[in-house]
Amino acid sequence: MLLAIAAGILYFTVKGNRLPFMLCGGAAILLRLVQYFLRMGGR
Repeated sequence: MLLAIAAGILYFTVKGNRLPFMLCGGAAILLRLVQYFLRMGGR
């Protein structure tokens, strides 16, 4: 969740360069998917 918040902050604060936003947002999505698959695999 913190990575998603950080991505939102980066989106509005860093102008002209969206790479930090893309990296942080991608990491947030990847982390959420890993958590989902680990939770489903444990059942």
